[in-house]
Amino acid sequence: MRTKFKKLTSLCIVVIMILNVLTVAPLTAGASETDSESVGDTNTSGGFTYQVLSDGTASILYVDSDDPYIIIPETIDNITVSSIEIARGVVWGMNTLKNISIPKTVKKLNIEGNEGEVFVWKKVLENIYVNEENPVYSSYNGILMNKSQDELLCVPENYQNKDLEIPYNVSLLGKFSITLVPPLEKISFSGKEKIQISEHNLSYLPNLVEAEYPNSDAKYPLYINCPKLNKVTIPEYVEVMNDNDFSESPNVILYVYDNSYGLEWAKNHNFPYEIVKEDLDELGDVDGDGKVSIDDVTDIQKYIANTMDFTEEQMALADVDKNGTVSIDDVTLIQKHLAGMAVIE
Repeated sequence: MRTKFKKLTSLCIVVIMILNVLTVAPLTAGASETDSESVGDTNTSGGFTYQVLSDGTASILYVDSDDPYIIIPETIDNITVSSIEIARGVVWGMNTLKNISIPKTVKKLNIEGNEGEVFVWKKVLENIYVNEENPVYSSYNGILMNKSQDELLCVPENYQNKDLEIPYNVSLLGKFSITLVPPLEKISFSGKEKIQISEHNLSYLPNLVEAEYPNSDAKYPLYINCPKLNKVTIPEYVEVMNDNDFSESPNVILYVYDNSYGLEWAKNHNFPYEIVKEDLDELGDVDGDGKVSIDDVTDIQKYIANTMDFTEEQMALADVDKNGTVSIDDVTLIQKHLAGMAVIE
């Protein structure tokens, strides 16, 4: 009797387990199907059009707002915003946008693979700001850069500084990073190190008047379609230029050094040129290359450490704070000058 009861009990347990499986399985399948349908969906919330990605985060596709200061949210409809992706040719519906702020959650800015191009064609955009906790991007004086700030991604199209000095730590200019920026009138480079320049760069600058030629691989032509460009300085250390440089920039005069590559290029390409007189006349320019750079900082530090000798003229140029002595204070002032935080007068 007990044996029959045990068998009956076991049978009941098995039946109950089977019924549970049959009941739960359809619900689980239904939930999974709903989740998969949401991936790729396009929704709009608060002026932001976004798409749900396969990892459960959101990508901003379009912004429609009259607010001059747009703050991209960290979350939208309780979904983390991880990227801003725009199809080529799509212009955001913002005619008044002057400033945009990118949160720490955004790790991808993309137009068909080109990061900085997200903010090209925004004709009134003046500044791009990035949350300091963002692990991928950063901002330097309103310019979009990568986190380590050795790659410049985008100078806003309506950038308000007329003079742009590329920081010495920048080793790459991303595609379209300095293009179609009407306010720019002057471009220079802080360092002598070779810099990689992507295509469509340093060009289509309608009000550019004066520029410096960078130390690059000259893979792509530079300073094309700059109708007002008049003075281009070719530093002594430049060893290669592109045959198509300065196309559609009819007013260019090259300022070159005697016995330099720039001089030979000007002669071979029938460009008007003037020989630069080599003299030390700018405060901080102790190495005499015609500009203040990180190399001058290094030389002054060596002088302070008694590992390098200066002429009287070099000591006068190194004394940028004009207190009569060359010290670490002069080094600090030059570093702040290079970072755009101070001016040497």
